[in-house]
Amino acid sequence: MLVQLEQRLVQQIEMLARQQRRDPAALVQEAVEQYIARQLEEERFDAAIDRIIREHTWLLNELAQR
Repeated sequence: MLVQLEQRLVQQIEMLARQQRRDPAALVQEAVEQYIARQLEEERFDAAIDRIIREHTWLLNELAQR
């Protein structure tokens, strides 16, 4: 896959890669992997919260009435 980035982003990536003595492509790949992992984690968390709310709706309703 080919991804086009704004020139300023390319320059920032290259600068960070030089500072960290890393390959720019490896730096970008790691950043994308971390982003995807975070998104998947947030989706799992949101699904778990929704499930808990559904399972305990009666309790939440009782608490709201008091």
